[in-house]
Amino acid sequence: MDRLGALHEEKGVKESIQIEWRGAPKSLPVITMPLALLYYNPDTHRIRAQRDFNQAGNEAITRDPWGNEAQQYLNYLLAAAPNDPSKGDPAFEKLRDDLETYGQKDAGIITPSGILINGNSRCAALREGNATQMRVAVLPSDWSWDDLSAVELELQMRKDYRRDYSFVNTLLALDEAISAVGTETAMKSFRMQKQTFNRSVWILQTLRDLVDRSAQADRSLNLRDFENDQGKLEELYRTYSSTAKNDPAAAELLRESRLLGLLLDKSKTDLRLVTDRFLIDHLSKNLDGSAFAGEAAAVTTAIPGLGRGLPSEPQPLLKAKELVDQVAKIKTSMLAPDPGVQAQAQSDYAALNKLVESALDAAGKSARLKKNQQAAIDKINDAADTLEAAVLEVGDAKSKHALDESALDEAVINLRRSLSIFAGSVSRLASLPKGSADWLTALRAIKDD
Repeated sequence: MDRLGALHEEKGVKESIQIEWRGAPKSLPVITMPLALLYYNPDTHRIRAQRDFNQAGNEAITRDPWGNEAQQYLNYLLAAAPNDPSKGDPAFEKLRDDLETYGQKDAGIITPSGILINGNSRCAALREGNATQMRVAVLPSDWSWDDLSAVELELQMRKDYRRDYSFVNTLLALDEAISAVGTETAMKSFRMQKQTFNRSVWILQTLRDLVDRSAQADRSLNLRDFENDQGKLEELYRTYSSTAKNDPAAAELLRESRLLGLLLDKSKTDLRLVTDRFLIDHLSKNLDGSAFAGEAAAVTTAIPGLGRGLPSEPQPLLKAKELVDQVAKIKTSMLAPDPGVQAQAQSDYAALNKLVESALDAAGKSARLKKNQQAAIDKINDAADTLEAAVLEVGDAKSKHALDESALDEAVINLRRSLSIFAGSVSRLASLPKGSADWLTALRAIKDD
């Protein structure tokens, strides 16, 4: 590249950046390039989940990634919202305005032929702001596509520039890194703890499963449809993992039930009401008499050579899976080009959504009742724990000759007064469980003293 050669003829390289290159640090010289000579990277992880938003544009990238049609489509995607590429991205607009006001702070990175590795979004933002130049560092001439992917991921994981990957594109980048360098190296490169790493892998597998289950003819949901669901999916993973430790079957039912709510765009607050008992205790009642009623068909897995099969999954789990399949396909049909198919899908979606809303109302009332019933018991248990801790504290203070006996006497009088009030309240209960006579007698003794 002539500009790079000219730079070295000057009094040394005035600016450089350091990257990780093939396992070792490397400094790259920074030059100024006309924006017209730079190319967007068609394999950038930033828009990986959005590439198939427009079929013609995606085909242009595949056919001729450096052609005008493909580059214009990449420019469009870089400025679009990750969850809905038909709209502009506020984060991109903020980047554009910042560059217009304050100028470029960090240099991008390009190949010697002008392919952008780091700085695709900044290039698009500079172009939209009518800039003509961009500062970029230049990779060595012996670069490969594997090098480009590694450099882009390494820089993204530093989290030192203005616009992070979207939720889904981060998952895809992690998955690609696992395939390329293995689990341990990918985890280290992404600076992830094992729990966070496992959660990301689990979420991507779950989303791919939903996409597969949504398939209708030549159409299905897309991973980008779940860009706004990061918090819901992360909470689902935590609840699922916790439940699976003691009851794997309940965890699977919980997972399917919450995926149903996720596909119906329920809030995090609503999804917290969906336990492994949600379908059994609330939703199944609403399904009776509806188009979604009926038992799911049992599937028995045959064991080769034994003439018998593994037992089918429990009916509630089969039903939950069937409902998830149905609503996933309904959402796909809502995107169909046929207006009649769209209308029927919207009607089915509204009908199932109404049934789930009613079940959530019932689950909410049940949860509030349970909370009220448990609140008093929790307070009593807390008081017992506090009193046990006080016994230890009193013993410790006494052994150190640090016990204020006057203050202790006053505190015990307050405790006795509180116990007396509590005794009176409990004594007025209409019925008490069997075996409560001993402690009830002791409480009444405090009250009657």
